[in-house]
Amino acid sequence: MLMMPGPTEVDPRVIRAMMRPAISHGDVRFHDVQDSASAQVAQIIGTVGEVIILVSSGRGGIEAAMSSGFEPGDRIVVVNNGVFGNMLKNIARRCRIEVVEVTGEPGQPLDLDRISDAAAQTGICGIAMVHSETSTGVLNPIREVGEIARRHSLVYIVDAVSSAGGAEIRMDEWGIDFLCTGSQKCIGSLAGLAMVGVSGRMWDFFAQRERPIQSNYFDISHWKRMWFPEERGGELIFSYRRQPMTMATHLVYALDEACRMVLEEGLDNRIARHERAGRAIRASLPHLSLRQFPAESEASPTTTAILPPEGIDEGRIRGFIKKNHGILAAGGLESYFRKMLRIGHMSLTASPAYIMPTLAAIEHAMYSLGVDIKQGAAVETAQAVFNEQRS
Repeated sequence: MLMMPGPTEVDPRVIRAMMRPAISHGDVRFHDVQDSASAQVAQIIGTVGEVIILVSSGRGGIEAAMSSGFEPGDRIVVVNNGVFGNMLKNIARRCRIEVVEVTGEPGQPLDLDRISDAAAQTGICGIAMVHSETSTGVLNPIREVGEIARRHSLVYIVDAVSSAGGAEIRMDEWGIDFLCTGSQKCIGSLAGLAMVGVSGRMWDFFAQRERPIQSNYFDISHWKRMWFPEERGGELIFSYRRQPMTMATHLVYALDEACRMVLEEGLDNRIARHERAGRAIRASLPHLSLRQFPAESEASPTTTAILPPEGIDEGRIRGFIKKNHGILAAGGLESYFRKMLRIGHMSLTASPAYIMPTLAAIEHAMYSLGVDIKQGAAVETAQAVFNEQRS
């Protein structure tokens, strides 16, 4: 059972969507599927603009946004309060973008005044930040930062790789110019695709750049020239639709079906389910002698970061539940290595069917490690959260 912050469990419907013969990505029948998947992702992230599907991990989508949205020498603000915020900074610098870094204490609320002050500096042209920081289990305030970006007319990039489909996102309403996500987390498909929502104003920016986008593969402007039909503003420089890259056809079939399931459930229902799952896990932790890492007000609905008791190696907990219960959780990253346990509750796993066995397995592990706990209390507490919502 994959109870890590991605990749997550995949519904059999999504697997079955791939059970068909090979097809060319140039086949017009596949074009219909790709268009359908893009349109459904657009609904999920709240945009009437275009969504580009790239054959890469979510990180590739972020690099596409950085290299396409800014020119070498541009100055942007990067909000960094975790491992993936730090990754944004490193990607920006690789794209030869000058970074003004606003750091935050991991697990604590961000200082919006500091972000606003940085955004007001001379020469700043953009802001980039992570929505759900899976290294610490924090949900960052992308809506409020979007207000800062709009106030200063800045290009705004959001890494929503581990939040789209599990947390509220209103891309257009919140002034987001590039919304980057991935296929294998809350949307509930398989790894291998990045999806990038692009605001309408960015297409004019691409045309006005002084220098060409440095990456050929991640040049988002290719899609308007080659792929968008004329009724959507496409140029069709070859007189026919052609993707700028060879598409992973069967992964797109899977994505299309996964998005259909998201929309069948209803976005409000799905977001509420993820929030409920996160609250259920966090409420159970004191009964397991475990502590949540972030402040409750900052907790993500898709990932819970957990600190073990003094003297207990989190690796022993994870090793026990994997060996004895077949449940795979994640450890801490970088400076949190061997200090933190992380549980993903995304897509299918944001439900009692996955959370209850996980909590029971962790309880078994803690008991086996000699920690004094009341057996059954964690599961009962989590179940009460689910029951409260049903009533």
